[in-house]
Amino acid sequence: MKRITVILFVYWMTTSSLIAQQDPLYNLYQFNQLMVNPAYAGLNNILSLSMHTRVQWLGVEGAPVTNAVSGNTSFHKNRHGVGGWLAHDQFGINRNTEFYGSYAYHLQVSPKWKISAGFQLGLTNFRQDYSKLVLEFDADPLIANQQENFTKSNVGTGFILSTDEVFLGLSVPRMLDVRTEQGSVISTRYKRHYYISGGAVLMLSSFVKMKVSTLARFVDNQPFSADFSATAILGETVWLGAFARNFSTVGVNAQLDITETVRAGYAFEYPTSSLSANNFGSHELMIAIDLKPLTFQYYKRRYF
Repeated sequence: MKRITVILFVYWMTTSSLIAQQDPLYNLYQFNQLMVNPAYAGLNNILSLSMHTRVQWLGVEGAPVTNAVSGNTSFHKNRHGVGGWLAHDQFGINRNTEFYGSYAYHLQVSPKWKISAGFQLGLTNFRQDYSKLVLEFDADPLIANQQENFTKSNVGTGFILSTDEVFLGLSVPRMLDVRTEQGSVISTRYKRHYYISGGAVLMLSSFVKMKVSTLARFVDNQPFSADFSATAILGETVWLGAFARNFSTVGVNAQLDITETVRAGYAFEYPTSSLSANNFGSHELMIAIDLKPLTFQYYKRRYF
């Protein structure tokens, strides 16, 4: 198995002009979209802080593990927003760390509808630890010539149209492809991602609301990815949902509004493909807190 892993790795390195890293997957994005859309900064007219941890394909050695912290706040009478996030993503021998800052402008176009436009700028550090590979030939030039640690800057933009119950977003969080060149080997480490997100909250009764949402991701020459989820909101306190991704992964998620300002969430997903026999599913945890340190900020029932 280790020998097969090395062969696949070398194949990836020699054909990487056509293969690129994907953004980390998240299921609980629907509770905090700052990492996929900078227009989200300050959207809810509060100071919001959150932490995410995701372990994908538990039990598979080298499977992705992602940790992220983020925060955003409105300012200047809630017309502007700023935010930032820090994420560390590891998979196989790769260790990537990203830090981005965001700015957004929010325009109230009617009593209900708001248009938001955002911009972000940041850095991504790419690292590869070749000591984790078990090689038959330690002096393989394809590996010896690779750049193990480098940092690239990037920019992104996004737009959101929203009310308190409806959300529609379009974004390109990192607009620049990232390529490295070592001799005759050109490696595409990252390719531009396009995101479309949407959601709506439906009133079923005085006690039950239903939230439906989706997130679609497009990458040139890569498989299309789309999430579809439906979540029941019980008494504005307990959220229970189910979702599917590309009809090859299914799962459930939950959120508990512990207080008016503190929320905790959990998601579990499981592949329906042949990979299901080799892992214990993917697990994601989130905790978030909302504050209103500025006089013009205020708490409201938030669904996005």
